[in-house]
Amino acid sequence: MSLTDKRFQRFTQLGWGAMDMLIVLVYVVDSLRCGDIPFWTDLHSILALASEHAELAYAIGFASLAVYLTVFISGCLFLKGARMAAYLGLAQAPFRVILVPSIPVALFWPDPLIETAGWLVFFLSLVAEVVKVWSLLLLLRSQSNGVADAPAAA
Repeated sequence: MSLTDKRFQRFTQLGWGAMDMLIVLVYVVDSLRCGDIPFWTDLHSILALASEHAELAYAIGFASLAVYLTVFISGCLFLKGARMAAYLGLAQAPFRVILVPSIPVALFWPDPLIETAGWLVFFLSLVAEVVKVWSLLLLLRSQSNGVADAPAAA
């Protein structure tokens, strides 16, 4: 394994780990800023909404909370440098497109633009997920090449 492969692997892991932790941090800070308790207030909101709108509210609400939990776990795993993080990141991809984008593009756009061009935010989130999946596939490939190139223990 070359030095550039190791640098690419670590850069990819740290980059996506930082993005995952940023997403969780933004969520927590935004909840606290609104006077809410992160996750707990959302859980109560899901239960109240579900009493009015049936089971679909449960499915969407709990899926969103589960994605945030796995985002936190994958962020920790990426920062730790665990190989499992890439697999978890790939498994999250379909859910993150809709529920929690990998790169919080909404942070970089003023509110009036987000309100009038929601499709643009969705498109940028989709592009971010494609980039993440592509980089994670490259990461896994470079990690498997490194394992295959490693000298055998005697």
